[in-house]
Amino acid sequence: MRNGFIEKKRIDDKHTEDQHYVPRFLLRNFSFNKKQVLVWDRKTQKIFTTSTEAICFAKDLYDQKWENGAEDEKYILGNQIERGFADEEHKASILIHDLVQKARTYQRKIVLCNGEKKLLYDFITDLYMRNPVIMRTILEFYSGVEDEPDLCNLQRTLKLIFDLWGWGDPESMVKYSKINMLFNRDISGGPYDTERKRLDSFSYVFWVSPDDEFVTSCFPLQILSDKDAQWIRVIVPLSAGFAVVLFKDLPVGLEEGLLLTPSRQDIQMWMQYFAGQYPVDMARHFVGKKASTLEMLKSKSPQINFSSKSGRFNGILQR
Repeated sequence: MRNGFIEKKRIDDKHTEDQHYVPRFLLRNFSFNKKQVLVWDRKTQKIFTTSTEAICFAKDLYDQKWENGAEDEKYILGNQIERGFADEEHKASILIHDLVQKARTYQRKIVLCNGEKKLLYDFITDLYMRNPVIMRTILEFYSGVEDEPDLCNLQRTLKLIFDLWGWGDPESMVKYSKINMLFNRDISGGPYDTERKRLDSFSYVFWVSPDDEFVTSCFPLQILSDKDAQWIRVIVPLSAGFAVVLFKDLPVGLEEGLLLTPSRQDIQMWMQYFAGQYPVDMARHFVGKKASTLEMLKSKSPQINFSSKSGRFNGILQR
């Protein structure tokens, strides 16, 4: 089941525990030397330098350990979801590199073919879905499905079989199945399909920052919604000098694919809002190419200090 990222396990693969929810190639697009990045930590209010490997990851984010399983089977289909994302990231990195290069030479617009547009929108959906707070919120939305009578009966049957063969606790398989369900593109009406379809009617333009002042974060996109919590605009910085902006309804005077250069003042105002829009546990670290940009955000951005678990934050998490 390729779209669900389930494949035959490769025995010789080393398990990756540190699983990034913001791809490292994207973080490198905001690096000052392609290896290290400048980071503003909203929790500690410190600005520091680190590697792209050291931020925007969680331990075994997409994996589930076997409870009471055999010694040689620590995880259920370990790293299968992680490998699926790696394949998708490789394709997206090629497209984004090409777009960044075109933005340096094209003066008016970049028009994506259908395949490129689908790949870009799929990647943006992945960025949204992979954030740990979003994952937790969606899983909570589907909590309780395992308590349905039919599934309870199935789990009891599976437990007998698993105990007989020493495979571990079937509840571990149920937990993993729910994680895998989040990203399975074959489930019509499932979580991924629902979020991806939001973008089907969106048009795109591109923003260029000649001064390389765009930033990214642990939640690397800004979503603006209307009063009914329907998405109307999505801004995704793809490098320090380049961003894609998706519109539900393209403003009058714009056409799809236009390359726009907002004023420095407008960029800074947008980034200040971006840097204060989400709770710290959702977007703790902000990454930029210039220390001066991060210092500006630190000093001027409105701060949201509450946790997404507090119940005070809904916005994009409304379902």
